[in-house]
Amino acid sequence: MIRLSWEAKEIRASVVLPSDETLPDLPVVDHSWHSFAEAALEQMDGANKIQRLNRFLTQRFQRGILKGEKHFLRIGLTRPTPNVCWLMVDTLFPFPRKSWLAELCGGPGATNPPAQ
Repeated sequence: MIRLSWEAKEIRASVVLPSDETLPDLPVVDHSWHSFAEAALEQMDGANKIQRLNRFLTQRFQRGILKGEKHFLRIGLTRPTPNVCWLMVDTLFPFPRKSWLAELCGGPGATNPPAQ
């Protein structure tokens, strides 16, 4: 299971491995997903943009994207800084689609515009 959230200007992931071990609060450094989140925040109107983005990342991503499509996540290590490395999500597939951005922002082609 993968849970995504937008926190402090970055996407974070919590991952439950098949062994039931949890990797909480990993930074997601995938460029496509960061561009998607930044574009969504820029294009959304009204208040509560971060809450709406997080709702999309948790609910829509879990319910529709992960259950309906092939997906994978690649976990990597950061470059060491004085003998210390951190885990990070460096690739998350499927990559975001423009139709998801329209859905999230309520633009043309939106199938479920978010409540305002």
